[in-house]
This record gives sequence, C-alpha cells and structure tokens, in this order.
Amino acid sequence: MPVARSAPAGAHTWSRYRLGMLQVDRLNGGGRAVLFVHGASAGPWCWRGFMARFAAAGYDCHALALRGHPPSNPMQALGRVRLLDYVSDIHHVLERLPEAVLIGHSMGGALVQAVAATCEVAALILAAPAPVAGVRFYRPPWHPWFPVQAVRALPAVLGRGVVRPHLPSMRRMVFNRLPREQHQQVFSRCGPESSTALLGLLRGRLNHELDSLQGRAFKRLVVAGTADRICVFPMQREIARYQGAELLVLIDRAHMFMIEPGWERCADWLLSWLQRALTTA
Repeated sequence: MPVARSAPAGAHTWSRYRLGMLQVDRLNGGGRAVLFVHGASAGPWCWRGFMARFAAAGYDCHALALRGHPPSNPMQALGRVRLLDYVSDIHHVLERLPEAVLIGHSMGGALVQAVAATCEVAALILAAPAPVAGVRFYRPPWHPWFPVQAVRALPAVLGRGVVRPHLPSMRRMVFNRLPREQHQQVFSRCGPESSTALLGLLRGRLNHELDSLQGRAFKRLVVAGTADRICVFPMQREIARYQGAELLVLIDRAHMFMIEPGWERCADWLLSWLQRALTTA
C-alpha cells in the first residue's frame, strides 16, 4: 500500500498508460475525468489516496508524472527543464481528457493556473499552490535548515542542475504534520527537481495572462493549510483573491495534507465542493 494509505479502490482497477515520455496513473470511477498534478520532487504517489476517494465517488481519475519524474522516463538534463515544459506536459494529457477537472499541488498548483488560462476545464482546484506572476512568492518562516538547503542548492542553480531533497529540511518545512515514523518512507519517494523550474517559481517567471481567469466561467478553489511552511497561508489567501477563487481553509494542516493523518476528511471536503461547483456551473 502506498505511503498515502489509499482508501480501497473497490471494484475499480489501477492502471497506467504512456503518452510519449510521460506515464499516467489511472483509476476509473466511470464519470467525469479529473487530472491530478503533483508538485516539485513528488509524483503521482502523493495523490493515491485522493484518487481512490474520487473514483469511489464516480470520477475517472488520472495522475501524470511530469517529465523526468518517476515513473515517467528519466532525463539526463532534468535541471534545464522549464516551467513551460511542465505546462506542455499537462496540455498533452488534457488533449485526451476534454472538460476535465484540474487539480494541482504546490508547483503543480502554479502549473495548472497557467494551463487553465488557455484551456477549457470543468473546474480548477489549487492545493497548497505556488504562485504565478502577479502574486509574489512569500518568504517561508525562518528556520536554520532553510538557509542550509538554499546553500546546498546553489551549485545546482548556478549549473542548471537538479536540486535534491534534504531530509532535515523536509522534516521541518514539508513533513511538519506527518508522523515522524513516516518521514523516511515519504522522503524515499521524493526525487530531484529542476533548478530551472524552481528558480522560475521563486522569480515569478510563469506568466500566462492570468487576469483571464477572472472572467472564466469555471469555478476555482484554493485549498490552504494554516500550518503550511512552504506555500504559507497568507500567500495562498492572496492567490485566491487574485484568481477569483473560493478559499478552503484547513486548520492545522500543512503542505502535504493529501497524505497527512485525516487526509480522508480533506478529500471529502474537496469532493463536496466539486459536486456543488459542477452542479452550478
């Protein structure tokens, strides 16, 4: 069973399909398609629990692995991959999923904002999202491990290499609401990330005429944990205002709320919102 402690998939069967260099996990509940997009250094594994919950509610769930992220093909030049390359990956999957619901976490939350600016989607859910141009990246709360990780990443940034996760930093900044006995297991699933993409996020390089979201007909939701130490709550609140989205506040939840204890309740809140959004669209 994956680290997300997935709910039973019932009669639904997990499958995986390939689109060029990309791999996409699927759990088909028979209804409208939902595409889940992971964040930096992560993969489809972080969505397994939510996918089981959504499939049980009747949704056709897909979770892609962005290029260079397992189980998609490895890349020698992952460090040079741009945010717009990841945006292209999402568009590639959506070509076969017309009018899908789009859900993105962290860096994936920034990517799906860009995608939704130029693509027809049924609804948009931003889970602990990173910002796009128009909202600055708020500085996380200071902790000694944060500058340590920044210094460790500097050679990769200067050489356009990959940034590798650092367990002590992840414990403090990302896993702060995960039971400590799960830290090593979850960390083992995290992989290297493109320094080019990460620097683009910090500098606000992802700009897709995002004012256009304000006039789009589809409903939008930002899901923000008050204990998030990476995409901090005030930043997520500003993203919701900027994008004309509703704000779902998760009290005392952190960045990885999809796999934290009580994730099932979070999934059900999203399902309840989605049902209302699609009914009133």
